[in-house]
Amino acid sequence: MTSDIDRITPRTAALVAAVTVPVFAEHVPAALTGIAASEGALRALRRTHAGLLVVTLGAAGAMALEDDRLHHSPGFRVEAVDTTGSGDVFRGGFIYGLLRGWPVPDVLRFANAAAAASCRRLGALNGVPALEEVEALLAGG
Repeated sequence: MTSDIDRITPRTAALVAAVTVPVFAEHVPAALTGIAASEGALRALRRTHAGLLVVTLGAAGAMALEDDRLHHSPGFRVEAVDTTGSGDVFRGGFIYGLLRGWPVPDVLRFANAAAAASCRRLGALNGVPALEEVEALLAGG
């Protein structure tokens, strides 16, 4: 089970503990740990969560801590029209890759490509890319 954790509430720590794969917005790990660097914050969160930990980094891509292995996948350069919904599209792409059984680096790369493709159009729903669009971006098109 995964969750989109994009804000801090009094119950955020309980939510993190309850999900298998927390996916954090960029500012959340630092707010939870007091450690500004994403890698350091994920490693601090590792002390209380044994599963895959993921943080989105906006245009810089995403990072995941799998066991003790850190994976960073850079973002894709696109002509961004609207970033609304790109985080949701990232999570959808991430879940798609997980369900397909891909290795974590491939899951991150696919999710980043999906999120980048979503930024090419105006609006959250209009921005959701077709699988072919994501595959074309991954192929360099």
